[in-house]
Amino acid sequence: GMIKQGIVPIVNENDSVAADEIKLGDNDQLAARVGLAVGAGSVHLLGTAGAVFSDYPSNQTRIKDISLANFVGVEDVCQPTNDPQAVGGMTTKLEAARLFLDAPQKALYVASAEEPYAIVEAEIGKIGTKIAT
Repeated sequence: GMIKQGIVPIVNENDSVAADEIKLGDNDQLAARVGLAVGAGSVHLLGTAGAVFSDYPSNQTRIKDISLANFVGVEDVCQPTNDPQAVGGMTTKLEAARLFLDAPQKALYVASAEEPYAIVEAEIGKIGTKIAT
């Protein structure tokens, strides 16, 4: 299973039922904090966003690699979302990367949860976006 492979699945905070008193924030921050707490080498944010794209909203141009050292804000790599259904969008993913990436050997990946082998395919660069220091 996943645990034997060194993978810790993180259950998302359910915004529709969580009481305000126990909300941690967004799911990307939750994943980054759990990754830090368990000493993970990588965090994978799997969801509806297949990657970080430079051409939102058409989402045709995937950014394969992002170095946190080369940008100040989300606008340096992509356009922020204006989708009313999105909670946080790329901004929260990049903020989670800043929180998690405290060592050069770590990486945070953004990929689609629809891909059957998303974790492996993101790590080899076939899909998604790798964010590192």
